[in-house]
Amino acid sequence: MHFNKKLRAIVLEAAPQLKESILEVLKADNGEMKLDLSRKVKLDDSLKLNVKSLAIGGTGGEALAIDELLMADITDRAINQFSGIFTDLDISVINSVNHRGLVELNSLGVTKGVENVPGLPQSMTPTGELGQLVSQVGKAAIITFVSQEAVRDTMNGDSVSLWDYIVESAARQIVHYFSIQIIAGDGKPDRLRGLVSSKRIDDEESLKPDHERDPDFLQVKLSGVDGDFGTDDKTAVENIVFFLNSVPSKNRANSKVYMNSTTHAAIELLSSTSPRLRFDEKVVDGQLVTTVNGFVISLDDMMPNMDMGSIPMLVGDINAAIEFAWHDKQTVVDPFSIDGAIKYSQFPRASERMKDNTALRAFKMSAEAIPAPN
Repeated sequence: MHFNKKLRAIVLEAAPQLKESILEVLKADNGEMKLDLSRKVKLDDSLKLNVKSLAIGGTGGEALAIDELLMADITDRAINQFSGIFTDLDISVINSVNHRGLVELNSLGVTKGVENVPGLPQSMTPTGELGQLVSQVGKAAIITFVSQEAVRDTMNGDSVSLWDYIVESAARQIVHYFSIQIIAGDGKPDRLRGLVSSKRIDDEESLKPDHERDPDFLQVKLSGVDGDFGTDDKTAVENIVFFLNSVPSKNRANSKVYMNSTTHAAIELLSSTSPRLRFDEKVVDGQLVTTVNGFVISLDDMMPNMDMGSIPMLVGDINAAIEFAWHDKQTVVDPFSIDGAIKYSQFPRASERMKDNTALRAFKMSAEAIPAPN
């Protein structure tokens, strides 16, 4: 893409906050200017930009669009400000919005081996059955604007950078939005299927044993009473212990129990009962953490409160259970559309997909009876 000298002057005059970055990526080539797409440049000290394209868009060339500004550093910092599920997720970057994965519905059969006698046929073993788990994409948007003069003033030696605030605040809000979606998203178009939503917890499917229920649904443990862990303290402790120990042995090493601070306080009160829950502290990856019966507690205040029919706790290996991926974090900086202002927009897309519905369990405060087996 090429820019003549006149256009270069317009861009730099209209967007002074981008001057340093644009000058670093534009190179002289036979009297014209073009992008060096391979270089990473800095916009102040607050973020790193991987500039993929620079285009003049809109009708009549009003809008300067910087497409796909991958503000990875800022987004990563925002994620690290959140505790719990979203922080624990190993986040992927996937191009396809129709990402799929295989799931084993029935395993291949294995039988006792026999002597291989020439001429005698070998019996076929039972055939396995595979299904597929499809990702669902969620979309978000932030569209705002700020005075060019205010940005310019706070970038010239001021102790406060308005532009830094806008960029970092946008990243925080986007992460906050998707951290809610990954837990409670209702699965409607352009939204994720939350782990405690009806798209993952079903009154019938979630009570079925592993490998018998729909692979998109988690298994649930019922408390036997609405709005509490059990009918009394003894039953409550027993329910929680059985819930924690329902995690398959293959997932124990990386499992955590997720709850909000209110739920954490409630189960701590059960540590003085008999039988009791065992709370300890230990250092994991340089961090002091609290454990309950050996499981690290990961606090996430996006998790539901204790209430009738609520799901206040999850336990298991979150990364073995689900996949979360960014598809793009499209950012547009437009100093032309609004006179005297810079319009800042982000349109991120992310997806989730169940990987293994046996790796994560849910605890539901419900008196619903477990249906009798067929």
